[in-house]
Amino acid sequence: MTKLYRAPAVLVLLLLSGCLLIREDYTPLFERHDAFVTARHSEAASRRQMELAWLELSKPQVDLYLVRAILDRAWIRSPDSYEPVWGWAIFKAIQARQSSSSKEAERCFTDSVRYFERVKSMLPPSSCEMFNVDMDYVNSLNWFSAALRRSGKNEKAKDVLQQAAMVLAGYAQRDDIDRKRYLTMKAYNSYYLGDKDAARSGMEAAVSCGAVFPKEFAIEVNGKEEAAND
Repeated sequence: MTKLYRAPAVLVLLLLSGCLLIREDYTPLFERHDAFVTARHSEAASRRQMELAWLELSKPQVDLYLVRAILDRAWIRSPDSYEPVWGWAIFKAIQARQSSSSKEAERCFTDSVRYFERVKSMLPPSSCEMFNVDMDYVNSLNWFSAALRRSGKNEKAKDVLQQAAMVLAGYAQRDDIDRKRYLTMKAYNSYYLGDKDAARSGMEAAVSCGAVFPKEFAIEVNGKEEAAND
């Protein structure tokens, strides 16, 4: 992977796969106030490290220990870059999704959301990357809501979904975005909010743009066996 905006597809894939889980607490270097950066700063070197991170995250069997180290190296080489923080946001979402502990999952998702918000604060609103970060953000929020529901925290889960819906609303009238990706995230968010009609229309619109949905999701939304295929 050579472009960061391809990372969102990696996130969706990995959240559904059997990734290795990092269970022990670990604080990214950019969160450590006492971190002393000695490496030569180089945005080009940081980008190369991020390319390695996305490459590792795209593999069927992911070495998250390695990814963790790569993300820290990327930050050391460019401490002001949003890219390593974005990588950590995705890392934490994967870690949360794979956790067997509801308490750990909530903690990791909370970190993921916090990191996404940090990335958004580092980017100018006009950045071409903002849409891709926001769609990753929405994806993480959708998964976060599912974890909260499993813990019986339905009200908080609804608040998280509404937060995601607000992000999506900001792109409703935009025609300079990846409509397939936007409509896909919109369909999932509507479904989790309990609006099957909106989920159905969103899914149909996304499919018309080339999106593919899991068969189980299509059955749930349509009430019949009607999976979306290429």
